[in-house]
Amino acid sequence: MARKLDDVIKGLPIDQQQEIEELAAHLIDTEMTLRDSRIATLLCSPVSAHSLHTNGRAVL
Repeated sequence: MARKLDDVIKGLPIDQQQEIEELAAHLIDTEMTLRDSRIATLLCSPVSAHSLHTNGRAVL
């Protein structure tokens, strides 16, 4: 039977577990930052396009 990732991680030394947790937290933070940037771009594009008297595609 296949082992679960959590079980594999629990079998590692504590320092490696902490390193994995820190890396995972960093990757999640990076993903959230990128997601926020994409959403902000999508929300701002129509406003910017209107100000520039063009369409949203020209701004993206």
